[in-house]
Amino acid sequence: MLEALKPEGNADRRASRGGGDAQRKGTTDEGKPGSAPPFPSLGEIKALRAWQQEVNERTRRFNVQHSKTSVFSEKDKAELRAIEREQQEIADLFHQVTKPSKSEGEDK
Repeated sequence: MLEALKPEGNADRRASRGGGDAQRKGTTDEGKPGSAPPFPSLGEIKALRAWQQEVNERTRRFNVQHSKTSVFSEKDKAELRAIEREQQEIADLFHQVTKPSKSEGEDK
């Protein structure tokens, strides 16, 4: 996961992706302090992506190891359930960080 937080390139590339001063300071384009940025942070997305890649690799290894059988042991079933739970966690977190925030006038 630490790999996901490393910068990808120079500052020009980061600026071209929309990571402006307003987002870093926690303000919107209108300059309202305290408003959440409209997009999740790059670090959050990169961390989720790295985790998803790990789950994909575990799934691929499982499929390779069990490609010739249709009967799974209890250990195999437990491993599949663990992979499924992690996949659901990733999906839930993705939806959480990409969910639009409520405007100040809406009920909480």
